[in-house]
Amino acid sequence: MCLVFDIEENVDRDIPCCTRTGSSYHDGQNQCIDMEAARRRCPMYSRHDRRSEATDAVWEMMGGSVSSNNNALFYIAFAKAWRKATTVGIPRNVLRPLKDRC
Repeated sequence: MCLVFDIEENVDRDIPCCTRTGSSYHDGQNQCIDMEAARRRCPMYSRHDRRSEATDAVWEMMGGSVSSNNNALFYIAFAKAWRKATTVGIPRNVLRPLKDRC
């Protein structure tokens, strides 16, 4: 969320905002917990912001829409990154399960 919405300015100026204005849970409750914040949608970073690359990555992972609930692209990329981070490039057939006891 902090890679897409520019909440810093609102926090610094003590202006409450919400990233999910107009969204409700299944029971009808507004997803913005603070009703004052629910009146203002937090602004998004501009295309010229220094964080625009991170914002672009979020858009890509969300399938081009921040309001999308499709997390499939993120989970696919995360699984690949997790595998690389935890195996450090070691082939699967070389790794062995951890022992239950030392």
